[in-house]
Amino acid sequence: MYEFLTPKEHIITVRDRNPDSYIHQHRYWNDNIIRKVLKLQKPMEDIFVTKYPKKRLLQYLILDFDSKENRDESLKEATRMLNFFEKSGHPCVLVDSTNKGYHLYIKISPTLFKDEGNRTIPNWDLFFEEFVRYMIRRSSSKPYYTLDGTNTSAGMRGNIRLLGSIHPATGERVSIVRGEFNDDVLPPTELQDTAMKVAYNFCDVMEDFKKPRKVKKTMVNGYDPIEENDLREVFPQIFGGEIKHYSNYSMMLCPFHSESHPSMMIWSDCFKCTACGEKGNIWTLKKKGLVEFGLNGEVRY
Repeated sequence: MYEFLTPKEHIITVRDRNPDSYIHQHRYWNDNIIRKVLKLQKPMEDIFVTKYPKKRLLQYLILDFDSKENRDESLKEATRMLNFFEKSGHPCVLVDSTNKGYHLYIKISPTLFKDEGNRTIPNWDLFFEEFVRYMIRRSSSKPYYTLDGTNTSAGMRGNIRLLGSIHPATGERVSIVRGEFNDDVLPPTELQDTAMKVAYNFCDVMEDFKKPRKVKKTMVNGYDPIEENDLREVFPQIFGGEIKHYSNYSMMLCPFHSESHPSMMIWSDCFKCTACGEKGNIWTLKKKGLVEFGLNGEVRY
């Protein structure tokens, strides 16, 4: 049941829900500890395990589908994603958390998400997040409403409920409902190779954005249109479609070339497509005839 995890690479956390005895117990596990922890689990205890190994050599992506209102919807969406990845050559394991939803384990070719040799990435958590986001985007054109965004955007951090443990809220045991874990090494798939390339490109764009940029200020009646307009609001107004917001940037389908998965990154004052390379600012849109400026530098569509 636990061969997908590596002993001493994952930490078990036992959390007591009783406020009078609320404690955390962290322990690196082996088979004996697993059996002991599960045997000694108390009715008010949650048992979690770190999602990914500390050495960052991953062979499973772990996603959490939760819905307080409708567990069936969680199952439906998790199964939709599972079907895509299995068809793409990625075996999956579906786990019932017994409370709000399901956990999906997606097998990938063993991949080290840390610096090694000539590979240097300034922020591997950011790289990993984009790698996962791309895999998710490719799996369906429909959004996943029950996919836990916080859990998905936690990089290689975070915990998942331990298989075999009993959920205190339901009294039921967390168990596999579809698929099985095995020791087979999955060769890199075309999907995974593309996701790696997209993540590299994404990080390059993010690093390029951090570099100081000399922007010539061209005023309109004493106002700077770049400062007066947030492109994250302008783009949906011009081109329509869905835009997804992250910390200081947003992503949507690039309007300058045909694509089915978002690659246009938009900041408040500039934009760049990681696929076709189109980039610019509000003045670029003005030159393309897509916007005009009002008296105060605000855009008119």
